[in-house]
Amino acid sequence: MKSLDIDAMSNAVKKVIALCGIDVLADEKRFQAAIRDFLYSSALATEQQLLIFSVRVGIGRELLKAVNKTVPEQKRVLIVIDALLTAEYGFLKERSDGILSVFISALDWQGASLPKGVQPSKSQGATSKSGSPSFGKGAVISFGRYKWRVLCVKGNTALLITEEITDIGIPYNNSENSDGVSWEDCSLREWLNTEFLKRFSKEQRSRILKQKITPENNPWFYTNAGNQTEDKVFLLSISEVIRNFGDSGHLKTRPENFWAYGTAGLSCAVDDKYNVARRAAYKGENTWWWLRSPGEDETKATYVNTDGILFLNGELVFDNGGTSCVGVRPGVRPAIWLRQ
Repeated sequence: MKSLDIDAMSNAVKKVIALCGIDVLADEKRFQAAIRDFLYSSALATEQQLLIFSVRVGIGRELLKAVNKTVPEQKRVLIVIDALLTAEYGFLKERSDGILSVFISALDWQGASLPKGVQPSKSQGATSKSGSPSFGKGAVISFGRYKWRVLCVKGNTALLITEEITDIGIPYNNSENSDGVSWEDCSLREWLNTEFLKRFSKEQRSRILKQKITPENNPWFYTNAGNQTEDKVFLLSISEVIRNFGDSGHLKTRPENFWAYGTAGLSCAVDDKYNVARRAAYKGENTWWWLRSPGEDETKATYVNTDGILFLNGELVFDNGGTSCVGVRPGVRPAIWLRQ
């Protein structure tokens, strides 16, 4: 786990509060826009993302409850936040202490201390006994040549997705098939588990776990997803995107909105407040990225567009340009299960 620059983080939060007011801690969009102006260095990417994540999950709102309150009340809020980070989101205690240290300093809570008496330090990183990075949900870690976001932690393993799109212009399937293709048989799956996997060393590949990938039919169009596979590298499904990037309930209660599809007037896309979390860029420019789930039929696969909108009707699997994403080439955002 990368050691955090606590001073840089707390100074950035202080500047955001000075610029926008204390209530910005409860406004995810304003906080995210402002903190990026003060933590813009690529070397501080983890620090930036952890602060954005903290406000996204409500830590800022909890802190506001204790602003200008007594020290005991501030300590109670810190205990609540520590429990949220460690129990709910799987953060290591050291990482939770680091985040709390930032806000203690930024809010000038001089009398408050970290839960269980752990004192802040300028380096709050942690490593396992083996020396490998430890995992904390929501953190951004380095592995191989890429930055990865930790989506889920199970014991000493974690589900990761690349923070940015790694490749563009790669079709879901490299040949047109009028009958369509499933994840099991598509060329993109083969490429991820051969060519992409070669970008890692032998030792790194040994830590990437082969997983049984469950096929998930399209929940709106009922398209069959094919058979179960076993993969080291894969793409997320529709439900995995919703579960890990934010659930507004639209997937279960298909809305009527701007993206009305067909005569029924129901949407073909999940367009909600979590769009910003689903966005991804290639070399600094947003582009859309494939999911493994099928679209409205077997000739299409689902995707997230440049604005972070999740389209369940999908795009043609053999298309390398995208008829509904004109001028934007499809992106690949690999996912893996990694052993610590």
